[in-house]
Amino acid sequence: MCSSSDGLLDQQRVWLETRLITRLASWLLDTLTSLQGSLRLVDLEAYCREYSRLKLKYAGGLISSWKESSDPEKSVHEDVGISAYLSCLWGDQKKKFVDLGCGNGLLVYILSGEGHEGVGFDLRRRGIWDSFPSTTHLKEESISPGLETCFPGVDWILGNHSDELTPWIPVIAALSGASTCYWVLPCCPFDFNTKYQRKNANNSVFRDYLNFVTEVGTMAGFDVEEDKMRIPSTKRICLVGRPREQNYQTRKDKIIEFVSSKIKDFKPREKVERVRNCTKIGADIIDTIVRTVVKICLEVQNNTNKEDEGTWNAGGEFSLGEVVKRLQDQNTDLNRLKSECGGLQTLLRNHHAIFQVQQGKVKLRVPGTAVIKVKNPKVKSRDCWFHLNHPDGCLLADSVCTWIHKI
Repeated sequence: MCSSSDGLLDQQRVWLETRLITRLASWLLDTLTSLQGSLRLVDLEAYCREYSRLKLKYAGGLISSWKESSDPEKSVHEDVGISAYLSCLWGDQKKKFVDLGCGNGLLVYILSGEGHEGVGFDLRRRGIWDSFPSTTHLKEESISPGLETCFPGVDWILGNHSDELTPWIPVIAALSGASTCYWVLPCCPFDFNTKYQRKNANNSVFRDYLNFVTEVGTMAGFDVEEDKMRIPSTKRICLVGRPREQNYQTRKDKIIEFVSSKIKDFKPREKVERVRNCTKIGADIIDTIVRTVVKICLEVQNNTNKEDEGTWNAGGEFSLGEVVKRLQDQNTDLNRLKSECGGLQTLLRNHHAIFQVQQGKVKLRVPGTAVIKVKNPKVKSRDCWFHLNHPDGCLLADSVCTWIHKI
């Protein structure tokens, strides 16, 4: 039997053995991890009964009176599922809890309705809060976590898609009391004061992030267990931390030392969400980047005949990584893009008439091939960018192009 690397060049064999096989093994491991059974930490039959009971009690009224822009079916059934899970996890005892980043407040509303005593914090008030009874305690308040942030006397700290607060949940639980536990459902990966950077390239970003949050909990003196929720969400893996039997002061000192080495200044999310789609950075920066990327594409000669006379260079196709490197080599300021959602890719896609971006690569869009996404497009409403800026003008004649050709 021949080897899988027979007939390959040395460079191809090295890539196969050191890159492809390693990456496939990582993907397989992630797949097997994701196939682990759900609801391992609670009794399945008890959970199903509790979920059905809470759904019957709360779901209908919440969905019929929904005031948020989100999907009521998804939101309500997700929080009913989480409430049922926590109820089974807590057993018959009533608990005191704090929900950090409570969002629509449904979790606090349901748990409070079941006799638990808790409060939810979020930096923005939601319209649905007004429909909850006075027994549902919700506070419009930003949490700026630090080594002084704690909630003494609380049994559980909860973090449901708590974003920037996620790695702080185990820390706050450890600082709150010797017996305080936590439950967290990680979503968007954040470190203590910035976006999370993957540490192990063999793992997916999310798997690596789960390992990081688990490490923080372990460092804080918790036995951390991982479970998978049964909720309508793409992120369903939760972490449950219960304190280990050890000296409480030792636990506190250890986590304080650990966190102190990693933090500077935590900045909570702005109360009014800033638009981060590359439309709010300077026009001069955008124009510079657009013209530079066009110039890079035009370095490759790929001529096609114009409708009137002459030829038109469609240019080459480059990976976004290569384009970023070229821009950096030319000292193009990319700092503003780093804080924008999608970065360079989003900026180029915002210029749909000029660029075609797909599968991590960019090239010039051939005039006339853009898909019109509106029902009643405004023909001849703007100047043709290619007519004004491309060395060969526009590929199309003025009578055909949907953009204005100025003489």
